Amino acid sequence: MTTDTDRHRSDFDGDGFADILWRDHAGDNVLWLMNNSTPSDVVILPAVTPDWHVKATAQFDLSGSDDDILWQNDNGSLALWKMGDGAAVRSISELPNPGPTWHVVGDNDFNNDGADDIFFRNDNGSLALWTVTSATGTVSGMFAGTQDPGPTWHVVGTGDEDADSKAGILWQNDNGALALWENPTFAAGTFTFNTVAALPSVDPSWHVKGMTDFNFFFGTADIVFQNDNGAVAIWEMARAARRSSTRASSISIPAPPGTSLVCVT
Repeated sequence: MTTDTDRHRSDFDGDGFADILWRDHAGDNVLWLMNNSTPSDVVILPAVTPDWHVKATAQFDLSGSDDDILWQNDNGSLALWKMGDGAAVRSISELPNPGPTWHVVGDNDFNNDGADDIFFRNDNGSLALWTVTSATGTVSGMFAGTQDPGPTWHVVGTGDEDADSKAGILWQNDNGALALWENPTFAAGTFTFNTVAALPSVDPSWHVKGMTDFNFFFGTADIVFQNDNGAVAIWEMARAARRSSTRASSISIPAPPGTSLVCVT
């Protein structure tokens, strides 16, 4: 099954539909509250200077049904907007600053407590994972990674591929190779992904754009790709034996029209 984080990701008003957060280069933020595929309301959020970047939209605490927004500044600072009351910002929390060489590269529920956790990578390749307390949305643990895939590998997605309700990490190499890290365990201030599975390689012109369960059949996160020419494809993933993952099928969907807007969720 997919994680609770992924099932409710980007739902800012708790109605069961994922919403869309738009941000322009000037720092203006607009939220479309969706009803199926149609915006039912438009919410103007506070403007944020361009040196802040949206890093995650998910539930960091379970005090309500609305998702929150995690921001990171160019100087490394982290801020968490806790949302509520019809997609309004109800509070802003400052999280510890990991420093400018650490970058949020992923988020999901890695320990199956229902709250979103934060995955970092350092400029030197080191990995770190901060777990978040589901009751309050505060950092409860800081763990150093024991693995380093090397500078040509990049985090391109997170999701549950082995139905253990804990997220894994999808990596893509500059040459198109793909690898999936699953089954994280935590001990003595460190974390390790105990399952490392190679997926079929793709041409370097194909780039992973996201992971989510599109078909609700296998209960695993599927993978969305976009080509440099605009083409879009989805890999529908299936659980395989011994808790590794394989591609079940691949489908193509129409390329999106060109636009000057940038969608961040």
